[in-house]
Amino acid sequence: MNLIKHILVPTDCSDLSKKAVEYAITLAKSLNAKITLLTVNRERVPMCLNGHGYIPKEVYERMLKESAESQEKELDDYWNQFDDLGVEVKLVRWEGDPFHQIICFAKTSDVDIIVMGTHGRTGIQHVLMGSVAEKVVRYSPYPVLTVKDKDHPFSPLTT
Repeated sequence: MNLIKHILVPTDCSDLSKKAVEYAITLAKSLNAKITLLTVNRERVPMCLNGHGYIPKEVYERMLKESAESQEKELDDYWNQFDDLGVEVKLVRWEGDPFHQIICFAKTSDVDIIVMGTHGRTGIQHVLMGSVAEKVVRYSPYPVLTVKDKDHPFSPLTT
């Protein structure tokens, strides 16, 4: 039997992700597992200003640094809204394509399961929007628990 000791929770700090975090917290408590809360921000490319050329390198680098600091604070603030009742958590922020970075992080961090939110879109919305969660489910070498935006509280079995 495989024991779950490390839960990866990718998050975009949204209300939908909050449901997945709540599931992961309950699961972690029941299994005495730790959680890694991972947020992945798409890499930024140099922007044009009004069609007059690129932002100077120094200005652009300062903007990136300020953005990273802001995102780290957002992740800290996001985690702080949860009642931490003795769950070990690590907050991690990576840059890149969310799907690829989630899989890469999972492979290099010895996780046992991935818990993440999904919109559950179908039809044309799914075709147009795509789904990071669907790609993770499809290509992850680890089990993935997806949590929809519905009220289905997680209740661990007790013996």
